[in-house]
Amino acid sequence: MIYLNNAATSFPKAPNIISSIEESLQKIPVGQFRSSENSESNIIKECKFNLSKFIKNKDCNKIFFTSGATESFNLIVNGLELNNSHVIVSATEHNSLLRPLFNSKDNIEISVIPCNNVGYINPLDIVGMIKDNTKAIFINHISNVTGVIQDVSKIGEIAKKNNLIYVVDGSQSCGCLDIDIEKTYADIFVFTSHKALLSISGLGGFYLKDNNLLALSKYGGTGKDSSSLILEKYSGEFEVGTQNIVAITALKHSCDYLLNIQLSTVYDNLRNMYQYLLNQLFLVKNIKLYYDYNFEFCSIISFNIVGIKASEVAYILTNSYDIILRVGLHCAPLIHKYINTENDGTLRVSISYFTQYTDIDEFVRALNDIVNSYVNEEYEYY
Repeated sequence: MIYLNNAATSFPKAPNIISSIEESLQKIPVGQFRSSENSESNIIKECKFNLSKFIKNKDCNKIFFTSGATESFNLIVNGLELNNSHVIVSATEHNSLLRPLFNSKDNIEISVIPCNNVGYINPLDIVGMIKDNTKAIFINHISNVTGVIQDVSKIGEIAKKNNLIYVVDGSQSCGCLDIDIEKTYADIFVFTSHKALLSISGLGGFYLKDNNLLALSKYGGTGKDSSSLILEKYSGEFEVGTQNIVAITALKHSCDYLLNIQLSTVYDNLRNMYQYLLNQLFLVKNIKLYYDYNFEFCSIISFNIVGIKASEVAYILTNSYDIILRVGLHCAPLIHKYINTENDGTLRVSISYFTQYTDIDEFVRALNDIVNSYVNEEYEYY
């Protein structure tokens, strides 16, 4: 089986996390802040320390865990108190952000920044959208549809100049790009563990520059100050309830694995593999790539085969060649208006650190087989 759907969930995982999960489950359970035995607290701190290296964060206490990017965005949208305010989002955003915003009980005015035909946003387009009541800008760092990389630093400068809260979705970029959180000017940076960080699902979180930016929107037991039933509005208690120590342990060890390789090596490997994939796809007949050499891309390529439904190509790849990729809208509905794929979406191939050149060769060979079969056998084109 050749797995090329790493933008959804990476596979395989870092090789050391299975044993780390088993070891974690065999330990006597204790709760964070709730016992004289502090091994779990140490694992949490070590994991946050490791994560900080991926974004060059100097204070690991600014990182908070959630169950994933979706929960993070729900906490952020509710915690920013956006009632009667205006926010700006990009056309490339994932539903993990869009749905909390568009389904909010608050009165939120939402403006969508348009993108070009590969998903890139011109930062200058944002300037004219800012209003007197604009409160926040939300930007997806890497599009999970096309893989295009946004100029988050330039957009951050605009946010800072206009005193706006700046939220960056790093779900696809954390572990894939060399990120300096201070240079992005991000107030909040969202991450998840099961993509480029090569760990398991059920864990994510966010970097929060200043606890006072985010009000509490979720309550429960944390073990701190248990006698208090009423918490301060901006107390910083964002990690409520029992933490997912198993997933945190797994993420700590997957980060160990990537850090031991050295992040520069990881990033170089991904860039080289991406370029090889791109070059090979350019050779496929009748292929439509959602790519433009004028912009930067990473790890993800969307494409269609002219005349063949995307869903049919995906079906053949899976069932005849045992090659797994993703087809459809990829939970990012707005971008498809701009790349002209609203009806069927795209085929998406996404690589990881473990993708091999032979995987790409087999994938492209299969695509060529499919294209040639349709041409030679005169199948009906769509």
